[in-house]
Amino acid sequence: MIRCRNEDAVQNTVDLLASHGINWLILGAGSRLVFPDAGLRVPVLNLTGDLARWEVDLDGLIAGAGAKLTQVGGSVARAGLSGMERLFGAQGSVGGAVCSTLKGHRRDVTHLLEWIEVVEPGRSRARVGHRGIGDSDISTCETGGRYVVVRARFGLHGDQPAAIHARIAAVEEDTGGWRTRFAAPVFAAPVGENVEELILESGCRGMQVGTVQLSTQLSNAFTTGRVATAEDVIGLCRRVVSKVKDSSGITLTPRLCFVDEHGRRIDP
Repeated sequence: MIRCRNEDAVQNTVDLLASHGINWLILGAGSRLVFPDAGLRVPVLNLTGDLARWEVDLDGLIAGAGAKLTQVGGSVARAGLSGMERLFGAQGSVGGAVCSTLKGHRRDVTHLLEWIEVVEPGRSRARVGHRGIGDSDISTCETGGRYVVVRARFGLHGDQPAAIHARIAAVEEDTGGWRTRFAAPVFAAPVGENVEELILESGCRGMQVGTVQLSTQLSNAFTTGRVATAEDVIGLCRRVVSKVKDSSGITLTPRLCFVDEHGRRIDP
């Protein structure tokens, strides 16, 4: 694993790797990445140091892509800012949330994202609006992409502490509580559909493959045992997608990022 503590380190690393034709993976919190049980044969970049820090101002937040969402959420709430409540209990990093937003996998922070800073091999760091980069250019969860997201700004607004805590409590109740240790949401929500209802209606509640099980409390989350394997996760994803397709005619898209040993993204 290559730890990159700032933008210059990311730039130097991707320049070197690209010059040798080597792919890479960017690892944030790792909550969505599923790699083979045999391991990876490509470099893994971890954004840490300055890229794991954040700063809250009067009307927003600037955070490095490696910052953990749970920690950022606490700072935002204590500062009396509102708008990111849906992320406060989410697992993962700021970079993962940004890339999920750009790829259309989550819509709860799209209106908050003001700009992102990206690094591209052979070019200096650039700051662009979140609509200025094509989906295929984002490389946070895949190799071969042109850009690496390193920092982002979210526009927020002030609110009364009581109102903020009430919304946080509502989100916690809606998600079944954050104190239970669950994996990140597995499937993206189709437009106009509710993933949890689709899974329940298909009869998938509690479905299990190996030591990976579909949660009985949060239908769009997996619980795993200590000896869970990538094959178990892939197998359960396939079974859920197939059952939901047969039940409703809707094809669910996993939010998890499956890669092969060379870091190439694969379909489950």
